[in-house]
Amino acid sequence: MRLLCVEDNSTLRKMIDLMLASTGIDVDFAQNGQEAVEAYQVNEYDAVVMDMEMPVMSGLRAAREIRQMEDGFHLDYTPILFLTGHEGNAHVDQ
Repeated sequence: MRLLCVEDNSTLRKMIDLMLASTGIDVDFAQNGQEAVEAYQVNEYDAVVMDMEMPVMSGLRAAREIRQMEDGFHLDYTPILFLTGHEGNAHVDQ
């Protein structure tokens, strides 16, 4: 399995890396949405774990761009799982 993890916080990236190290999952990391889109253009991923709010490009915008690429190039759907430190449902409808 190949996973793209998109997180701007270096401590959280390290923590995720440590948690997944023993699973055999091949993890690539991106620090913002723009890097995620660029990584998606050149690699195939089984899933994406994406922070919602990041500098340069938000996770929501990056997900929209990934979906446009999938539609435009007739690619298989890649599950995108969102992470956020926010409480409540304010970001659910976006």
